[in-house]
Amino acid sequence: MHRFRLVTFDVSGTLLNFRRPPQTLYSEAASLFGVTAQPSDIALIFRAQYDKLSREHPNFGQKTGIGWKKWWNLLVVDVLEKATRCQYNRSTYDSVAGYLINAFENGDCYAIAEGAQDLLSYLQQTNTIIGVISNYDERLHCVLNSLDLNKYFNFVVTSYEAGIEKPSPKIFEKALALALKIDTHVTPSCSLHIGDKVETDYVGAIGAHWHCALVTKSSDELCRRGLQRQGVLPNYIFRDLVELRAKLPHLWERDIGEDAKKF
Repeated sequence: MHRFRLVTFDVSGTLLNFRRPPQTLYSEAASLFGVTAQPSDIALIFRAQYDKLSREHPNFGQKTGIGWKKWWNLLVVDVLEKATRCQYNRSTYDSVAGYLINAFENGDCYAIAEGAQDLLSYLQQTNTIIGVISNYDERLHCVLNSLDLNKYFNFVVTSYEAGIEKPSPKIFEKALALALKIDTHVTPSCSLHIGDKVETDYVGAIGAHWHCALVTKSSDELCRRGLQRQGVLPNYIFRDLVELRAKLPHLWERDIGEDAKKF
């Protein structure tokens, strides 16, 4: 029996993975509208455009009021315009964007991570409060529902709906407040967040005085050492959710206060 009363999950890269690389999905969607965009070109451009738009309109446009649909439309159009050197008219790019926005509203683009359902079932059987804390827009509810994962969660907190993004500790505090409505004995020290990114998941959880387990998708020792240099405790680093499920009942206490000083 594990000792956590509350366990929350990040989604992209932790609970769910893309069935195929996003650049491939973008390229295939574009081809449906007569647009030729190579996946390699899309991949080169995507991250820079994503980061730029996130700076200009944080939290998928929630902060500036443009809304998540407009935000994703702008991103897709910007990426495709650069990948194709503006060879097509704006209405065509808008059509591709609309198609992709709808496509990512269901679970067809995603695969459930190995070990996820076994871990979720185990947590549910042990009467653990289970939640989601994700930097995502409100489509996440439809995605989880279409994959039949919503049945495991007591609550889902998206950054867009909360108005706060990870790594802000405030989004973890919102999740804790929801858990307290179910179990008044929940505290940060008995709360665990599971994610895959130090800069959002680990920093945010530790800042809120929670525990945090990182899923690395790698058994490479160099990767583990790199995470440890960033302050992640070695016993909270896992290759995948299968390993985490096996070791969860044996995680030992740590001094959260000392960990929090690292950030």
